[in-house]
Amino acid sequence: MFPNIPYIKDEKLPSLDSVIDGFRKIEYLNEGNHEYKTIKEEYFKNIKLFPNLIAPNGKWGIPLYRTSIINNPKIDITDIQSFSFPSPIYCTKKGRCNLIGHPVFYASINVEAALRERRKDDDMPLEKGDEVYISHWKIKENVDFRYAQFIFNDDVKLGTLVKNLNISNKNKLKNLSTSYSLNKQQSFEYLNNKISEFFLSKNYNFSSFIAHNTLYENSKDAPLKADAILYPSLQAGYNSLNFAIHPDFVLNNLELIKVDKIKFIEFINDGVSLVLQEVGIPNKLNKIDWHCLTFSLNKDDIVEIGLMFDNEPVENIFNDNDEFLFNGKRELLPNIVWKLIELNQKNIFSFLGELKEEFVEDKVYNKTFVFELNDGVLILNKNSIAYKIITIKTTINYRISLQSAECSCWSC
Repeated sequence: MFPNIPYIKDEKLPSLDSVIDGFRKIEYLNEGNHEYKTIKEEYFKNIKLFPNLIAPNGKWGIPLYRTSIINNPKIDITDIQSFSFPSPIYCTKKGRCNLIGHPVFYASINVEAALRERRKDDDMPLEKGDEVYISHWKIKENVDFRYAQFIFNDDVKLGTLVKNLNISNKNKLKNLSTSYSLNKQQSFEYLNNKISEFFLSKNYNFSSFIAHNTLYENSKDAPLKADAILYPSLQAGYNSLNFAIHPDFVLNNLELIKVDKIKFIEFINDGVSLVLQEVGIPNKLNKIDWHCLTFSLNKDDIVEIGLMFDNEPVENIFNDNDEFLFNGKRELLPNIVWKLIELNQKNIFSFLGELKEEFVEDKVYNKTFVFELNDGVLILNKNSIAYKIITIKTTINYRISLQSAECSCWSC
């Protein structure tokens, strides 16, 4: 983080009282709907100073995630740009970090936050069964990524990740501003705290003004140009981070890794549950090739089988060599389980694609199935007693691979 205040003399910085009074005078602008020009004029009239806290040689090595709702029949899913920032003519709403007609590339640092931030056309959050594209992006190697950040006061309840970053930024600012008088240090800290609070507001008047001034209007004249703004995810409970990135940086320095087509299930304590349906991968012609999922598993991948009896025996009464009556025919238990998997193939495919972690091709996954059986379908005869089995619980290992053509096979 690099504050621009070292370029300003102490006497030219506004006092703490004047900054407090200035924000009091413009509080009304954070309600209703006010034009950018009005907010800008009132801000500089009453506050005078606009801080830029920017990482000058920032690097970002982890992926960024962006979402799109699957509801537009006109979208070209083979075009990389379809999953990037929108064209200015389609940027018709003011957002947290954009004005109408001035798009930014919104992204999150993890899939959960990206899906929590996603809003449908009716401005409602995702519901079970909603289909979404999740695009994975990376910044090209050795590219400086200059992002503006914010500093929150201690009253804001930040998640651990954001809190640690905030503490680090506060310490950096403190170290860099020691040459100023205490009043001016307090003034600048208060100024940064107030501006940061605007990014936690449900009203976008001030946050869009700050973002536009930082990324668009002030970018040419600023001593240090910002490529992006980094701010906490409101929908993720301030426990994750979002980026708003200028389109020029996206076009020149971002690369699409892949696009996942998913069906959303629910948010869980440690992330999100979803069904992976297809994966799009960019080719050498900068178009997206789409791949369906294939599941590699066989009878030998069954690692555990448990039974629930109609009348539960006192102790375990079966072993691997026992034959069961399955629909009147004698079978070993692993063969019966495999037949049940084949009979329920459609539902099994969907269940195998249900993930709670990022998909990795050919990784060994592990799932547990439960089969409810009709009366008399499965029977074990033991010691002249017929035991009816009503439930089979089995755990199986499997791999997920990708195939270009549409398919629904076990293994390719």
